[in-house]
Amino acid sequence: MKTNKIFCALMLSLLLNQQANAGLVNGSFETGDYFGWTLFEDSDLKENGTWGIARSGDTIHKNDSTFDFYDRVYVTQEANDLPLTYVATDGNFLAYQLQNGVQAHRMYQDLTLDRGPQTLSWDMLYNNRSASFDLVSQFITIQVLDTSDNLLATLFRTYEGDALSTPMTSYSADISAFAGQTIRLDVTMMVKANYLDAAYDNFKITNVVPLPASAWLFGGALAGLFGFTLKKSSTIAL
Repeated sequence: MKTNKIFCALMLSLLLNQQANAGLVNGSFETGDYFGWTLFEDSDLKENGTWGIARSGDTIHKNDSTFDFYDRVYVTQEANDLPLTYVATDGNFLAYQLQNGVQAHRMYQDLTLDRGPQTLSWDMLYNNRSASFDLVSQFITIQVLDTSDNLLATLFRTYEGDALSTPMTSYSADISAFAGQTIRLDVTMMVKANYLDAAYDNFKITNVVPLPASAWLFGGALAGLFGFTLKKSSTIAL
């Protein structure tokens, strides 16, 4: 009876909470690199910014040398907010961006969304050593673009007056308006005023899958089977 009870409960839970992850690749950077993502920097000054990958628990100190996956070189880190200890929120790795000088950075991925209601979620921390954010020279954005880089929606943006530093925090945004479309998920860091460091993890797109009538019938049958099993067991016990 106990086995039947657990089985029915699990099956009913799956039926009532069925979810699917859309075509986002390597959203938690568990390949240990930027597989599935495209990186960009706007200058040839390789030492000015580092798209790196940290293992959970890693600490980067000032003057440490870490690998930049965009320029494919090791860079000596000089950011004033070091040391930093990174803790992944999903799995063992996360992505980080450390700055030694002014530069613009992008990390993006093209993907085709499933149909139906969908939510993008991600985890992010940042430390801005400038006096403030602004809309031109010092900001972070998470945006939905088309594959020609035309803006479709801004999901997150730092504004003047926002907190200059946040710990690793979970964010989410409704992207249902783009269901069934091919989009570009874009992370942009404009760093032209002072150090602006960030880390990212656990990008995930979730859509609740509507259950067909057959699934509801199957769930009802399981519930009935469970009730019959309980009744039969009680009769035997008497």
